[in-house]
Amino acid sequence: MKQIQVAAGIIEENNKVLICQRHQAGEMPLKWEFPGGKIEPKETGPECLQRELWEELSIQASVGRLVSHTRHVYERHGSVAIEVHLFFYQIENYIGEMENNVFEQIRWVSRRELIRYDFLEADLDVVGMLFNGHI
Repeated sequence: MKQIQVAAGIIEENNKVLICQRHQAGEMPLKWEFPGGKIEPKETGPECLQRELWEELSIQASVGRLVSHTRHVYERHGSVAIEVHLFFYQIENYIGEMENNVFEQIRWVSRRELIRYDFLEADLDVVGMLFNGHI
């Protein structure tokens, strides 16, 4: 089984949470997620998240505390399953004009609206924690 580590950011502004929709031409098309990406060798979770948020959204982020860690296995038909270790960090603030560089779309939604979106399975626990005010 292939294993990867991923860092994701919880960005909140004006009582809204930023969510991002995967591109329709990519893997797991049109699923919603929190911005972030794969942690490269010799890179920490916060370093990865700073790099990814710059690449994906053109922002310089101040990465805060780790708010959740989860593990999820994505079974793949006809190929190797992937075990994802996902680290969620609070983004304390950011500098720059946010631009959508890679996603189908990005949205600011209230915590109560999160459950209306079709999130990646690995993100569902954090969606529930945000919805219930535990983060």
